[in-house]
Amino acid sequence: MTTKKILYSLALLLLVLFTYYLYRHYSAFKRYNVVMVVSDALRVDVLGCYGGHLKTPNIDWLATQGILFEKAYSIAPWTTPSSVAMFTGEYPGMYRSGMITLKNNPPRPRYYVPDNDLLLPNYLKGIGYDVVKDVINPFAYTYNIMQGFRKVNFHGDLTRQEKKYVEDITGITPKSYFYTHMYGFLNDLLSTSRSQPFFFLKWITDPHAPYDPPEEFKQKIEIDLSGLPQNADFYSTKSFKDSLIKEFSSYEKEYLKKLYEKEVESVDEMIGFIIRVLQQKNLFNNTFVIFTSDHGEAFGEHGRWGHGQDYYETLLHIPLIICGPGIPKGKKEETVVSHLGLMATLKDLLHVEYQDNSQGKSYSFLLTGNPIEAVFYKIIHDNSVFFEVGDKLNSIFKDALLENNYKFIAKKENDYSLYNLADDAGERNDISEKNSEQVNKMLKKVTKIREENGKRKYGLKKLAQEKKGDFKVTEETLEHLKTLGYIE
Repeated sequence: MTTKKILYSLALLLLVLFTYYLYRHYSAFKRYNVVMVVSDALRVDVLGCYGGHLKTPNIDWLATQGILFEKAYSIAPWTTPSSVAMFTGEYPGMYRSGMITLKNNPPRPRYYVPDNDLLLPNYLKGIGYDVVKDVINPFAYTYNIMQGFRKVNFHGDLTRQEKKYVEDITGITPKSYFYTHMYGFLNDLLSTSRSQPFFFLKWITDPHAPYDPPEEFKQKIEIDLSGLPQNADFYSTKSFKDSLIKEFSSYEKEYLKKLYEKEVESVDEMIGFIIRVLQQKNLFNNTFVIFTSDHGEAFGEHGRWGHGQDYYETLLHIPLIICGPGIPKGKKEETVVSHLGLMATLKDLLHVEYQDNSQGKSYSFLLTGNPIEAVFYKIIHDNSVFFEVGDKLNSIFKDALLENNYKFIAKKENDYSLYNLADDAGERNDISEKNSEQVNKMLKKVTKIREENGKRKYGLKKLAQEKKGDFKVTEETLEHLKTLGYIE
């Protein structure tokens, strides 16, 4: 290549980089919106866009409008530690504080995020965003991750005209409790001012047990109900304990699974309502839409039902779809990411800067559409995820590590499992005994992370403000916790 051509190529490259810099600089002055939807206990492998067999046209459409992360992970296998990591960007063990005792039920670990920990929604509120939440799960309020949010107006707070407007725009009807609960969120979204940016969070409790989809979805279940030993309604009444489900017949288990699947399809319909509102308000193209789940759900894999018990893929591998301004459409990203970096990623996408304590690293480089940034990120990214619930920091406790397709699970001291997900996606073949070198390598890394987290937890002044004691709840909250299976 001649000197002239080399200089020409360098000049062209500099022009491209300068143009991209101007674009990023200009974007920093724009205020984008956020709509974040979390579907509780949603398995990734049932969704159509992830290769599943269910009819999920609205979630599938979202995937065509942005990036679908094929290897996204929750940090923990149940809601509380998972959501703490999701909103703080730190491992949940950082926030373990005391216990929650609810009447005659066994104590539960408590997590508490101090007020002086600056979370993204709270920061956005401070710079003028309308920060709104619709979260039913009572535990969301015990660990203080809802800082900065205001509550939506609920169905009973709306006028007849407001309800009709929501129905006319979306086609929603109050076919169940959770559908009725959508009205306030949709009305607030319809009432947004184009002059004020917003962050809207909708936490859909379905398809969390009890599996009780609306009647029109139940009627689509192709199963002979006369083959069930109990009345069909019995299986939608509560969250059955793992030990009880193991006693169910295979026919009953299949019916439970189908109920769950129909709940997933009803969740997809709810997503459609949100999409219609954003389109009606001409907000979709100026809004980052995030769809994800806090964890998955087990249906007999490894002899487990429900969630919270282990670190298998059925519980940790979750859907994550992000679409919005500047994000390529219809892309599937295979880089391993986790909820730990979600808020840091949003922080970058919104071009806001402030000092926080996040351990999670942003993966916005994968979302910009810039191949140079994406390649750079993949080079420095170690392709690993550490999982924990943070029960007993500074001692041996159950945690796990995913790294380069190997899943290492530490059940307790000297009791480890190892799976090669590339060859064994269902984690049926424990190869730990034949791969001691790999086990020791991953145990060494896990031990280092434990030690670092232990020092971090006890070295930060913020955690000197731990709150202890019982969490006081109303009778209504207790009833809701019972329906979710959290307490007896």
